[in-house]
Amino acid sequence: MAIAAILIAVHISLVMRLPEIPNLLNCSILIWAVGGFLVWERRKELTWANSPLSYGLGLGIVAIVLSINLSLEGYHTFLRFTPLVSAIGLGLLASGYQGLKQYQSELTMLLFTALPPGLVDKLAEWDLLTAKLSHFLLHYAGFDIYRNGSLLTVGTAISTAENTVNVAKACAGSVTMIQLWVLAILGIFLLPTKLWQKLTIPLIALISAYFVNAIRVAVLAILVTNKPVFTYWHEGLGGQVFPIAAIVVWGLICKFLILRDPEKI
Repeated sequence: MAIAAILIAVHISLVMRLPEIPNLLNCSILIWAVGGFLVWERRKELTWANSPLSYGLGLGIVAIVLSINLSLEGYHTFLRFTPLVSAIGLGLLASGYQGLKQYQSELTMLLFTALPPGLVDKLAEWDLLTAKLSHFLLHYAGFDIYRNGSLLTVGTAISTAENTVNVAKACAGSVTMIQLWVLAILGIFLLPTKLWQKLTIPLIALISAYFVNAIRVAVLAILVTNKPVFTYWHEGLGGQVFPIAAIVVWGLICKFLILRDPEKI
């Protein structure tokens, strides 16, 4: 437990120094908390035994994790895999090779929550897809909207810097998608769910985050000519409404469509 506390403290302290990485701190705290809670709930069922070899290997993994984290001066993808690798080392220390399979559920959860943004960005051209969906929404909402690649212009076909929104990769919704994905993965391991629900809840999370972000881009395209209002909804407090809205939409769908009969699970 002392080694686990050191690993968590080092990881969280490093993540706290990276405010430029959205949601990394919140997700890291949640991942550690849920993982620790799941193990604590089953503590009386777990086998605590190891061999000198597994103990040495576990210490080696812990030492590697600590050395890498302490050497980092900025963001690195390894930060997202730190809980998973740390859990493997701690599992070897506590239960050895044979006992490591006891933590299969927790390790699976940590694996799926270690989704790096770079991998998500490479799966598709999210900026172009988001621009197309926002264009579709504005068109059927009655707006005179024009699209050129990832550029959106409302009211005129002549695109200028003052009346056009450029859907950059950073604004394409992958950050919110990862945030909701992590919440969904943690949720299906915390709640009693059937297989189809375990598959559906993360999928709904991704769709909700992507769709709400497309609405966000559409709103910004409408407001782009009013710079103070545009700045408020893009970079100010108004911009925080959309990630919260995505969580609310996802939660309502899960509550009333997917988990509507929890007592029968």
